[in-house]
Amino acid sequence: MQKGLKKYFVNMDEYLSSLGLYRKMVARDASSLFRAVSEQLYYSQNYHQKIRQDCANFMRANRCDFEPVSSSLMALSEPGKS
Repeated sequence: MQKGLKKYFVNMDEYLSSLGLYRKMVARDASSLFRAVSEQLYYSQNYHQKIRQDCANFMRANRCDFEPVSSSLMALSEPGKS
């Protein structure tokens, strides 16, 4: 990790700690958004695939609201493809 970047994270961790918070690590992969949502809803990242599938199903059911991104819809439901 770059020296400046490391200092940034140390400062951020100190700031969060002063608020009684902490930074939660999430894997850097195509499911990181879904892991973060899973962590918030279930206090565990283990449900990221369920979150991902639920999002894809919701977008399919409401396709007209997501028309500009509908070409990405199929990729969303397949981890590793997005």
